Amino acid sequence: MHRWSPHCALGWLQAELEEAEQEAEEQMEQLLLGEQSLEAFLPAFQRGRALAHLRRTQAEKLQELLRRRERSGQPAPTAAADPPKSFPAAAVLPTGAARGPP
Repeated sequence: MHRWSPHCALGWLQAELEEAEQEAEEQMEQLLLGEQSLEAFLPAFQRGRALAHLRRTQAEKLQELLRRRERSGQPAPTAAADPPKSFPAAAVLPTGAARGPP
């Protein structure tokens, strides 16, 4: 069983962010090479970028909270037993965000 701390969660978020950004780069490359149609590219790219943005926002907020805690001299909270779970992109997007414009 792994122990998770806020610093581990931050590392996980940053790794997931990097992966989401890499996937977006690969999708753009496929589009530019003609390996993927625009109709297939747009929804997948929008979902991926929304997920990357969400992860970036979460990572930045967690960094800010950790910095505040360190400045105040408070120790980080003790680790939880369960690691964070990955969610499909549709689970973290606001209603209607994955569909695009009407």
